[in-house]
Amino acid sequence: MVNSIPKSGTNLLKNIILSIPGARLFGDVSLAAEIHSDEERLRYIENRIRTSDPGDVYTGHIPFSPEIAKWFQSKNFKHVFIYRDPRDVTVSLYHYIMRDSTPKHAYYDLYNSLGNDSERLLAAICGLGEGRTKYRLSKNSIPNIRSVYESYLGWIKDDNVFSTRYENLIGKSNQGQTNPMRVVTDLLRYLGASNAKDNAILTESVWMEGSDRKKSHTFRKGVNGTWREEYTRIHMDSFRNVMGDLLEQLGYEWD
Repeated sequence: MVNSIPKSGTNLLKNIILSIPGARLFGDVSLAAEIHSDEERLRYIENRIRTSDPGDVYTGHIPFSPEIAKWFQSKNFKHVFIYRDPRDVTVSLYHYIMRDSTPKHAYYDLYNSLGNDSERLLAAICGLGEGRTKYRLSKNSIPNIRSVYESYLGWIKDDNVFSTRYENLIGKSNQGQTNPMRVVTDLLRYLGASNAKDNAILTESVWMEGSDRKKSHTFRKGVNGTWREEYTRIHMDSFRNVMGDLLEQLGYEWD
């Protein structure tokens, strides 16, 4: 199960895992993010994932619940979760929604109704409609960035889940340079896809093939820190008010 907060590097992680010999994309459960009842969300996942043979890869945006976590464990799923600096997520989100594509994104009209990109970025931070005060994702509501991360936070704390930051996979965190190959090595070990003999060769092969940007239909810039190019004082103040101390809890700095 390749799970992620939207716009956090889902396709990068998916492509890396699909580069493992024997892995194949089998389904997607991203609509789980639009279901607000834990019970209904689990029922949706159960209906979508009816088979789970070795090598089957599912993708999705699944907020945490203990019941869903237990269900994945009962099905012997290897669960991999990726997250990203929430400031970069807000920038990537509104750009993705407003991109020139056919068909238009489901939330295009909602974002397009706002006056300009500055207001759209502010909406990604503070939310729209019911999303201003709680996690609500619908055609009339966008959740504020704190409620999004709070909804997924349980996966980072779950010892049965392999969690990684997007920044670690691209080799640039706010703590400096990182080694993505080390992350891939740990990932392969978690998935049971490597051994001491072939680990280095497989790691390099999986990383080179999986990180090919041409394979991602959602790729825009693929770097960290893009929020610095678009955040004005009002965006920074609004982000601080909404996010509180959660940014530091996630391991990121206020800069």
